[in-house]
Amino acid sequence: MTIPMTEQHLSLPHTTWRVGARTRQVAAVLVGLVLLAGCGLTQPPPVKESFMLASRAAPTASPRPHAATLRIGSFGVVAPFEGRGIVFRTTEVNYQSDFYNEFFVAPGAMVRERVGAYLTAARPFRSIALDPRVAGRYQLRGVVTQMLGDVRHKAAPAAVLAIHFYLVATDPPADRLVYDRLVEQRVALPDTSARAVVDGLGAALDQVLATLADDLGRLDLAALEASAPRMR
Repeated sequence: MTIPMTEQHLSLPHTTWRVGARTRQVAAVLVGLVLLAGCGLTQPPPVKESFMLASRAAPTASPRPHAATLRIGSFGVVAPFEGRGIVFRTTEVNYQSDFYNEFFVAPGAMVRERVGAYLTAARPFRSIALDPRVAGRYQLRGVVTQMLGDVRHKAAPAAVLAIHFYLVATDPPADRLVYDRLVEQRVALPDTSARAVVDGLGAALDQVLATLADDLGRLDLAALEASAPRMR
């Protein structure tokens, strides 16, 4: 028996071939996507590093400390240095915070703790108290105005730290400001890495605190209180 070859029968092989080609194209695309995803999964994600400022200097204790207790008050930090990310100054007006390299704790709290530890060893006052509940006539406050890695000149990178210190004699109903000084230090760095910046900031902080401890030990507190105006 002969089956007539109609146009519909003749077109079937051609239609089947076209569907098969499209399927192979889709499959090739899917395989490619899987391979790309696999390559991405083999690359480890960037790792964040955390740092603390470390002291490399052992201060010499004063032989004649002031016979009073010094309370360590609050230490503020100005923008853009108040965050935990290490800050790099790249141009005259551009500052960048490093997302992958940061301080373990907030800069203000870290500097306050280091100030207390350094002055405890240097002993410009008979007693140094970090606990705000401790009574004491004198309180040291501060504001960190610069805390960065200066990489504007790649051949001469530096760590820059500046802290404005205030020594207040608590005398109700109004306090008296008996010491007011901005202390700044700049330390040359071997390279522009975050670790180098943190090491440089630690060295700069030692120098800043050495200046502070020496200043505090030399103060004539009685004379300063007699002449200092009351704070509002």
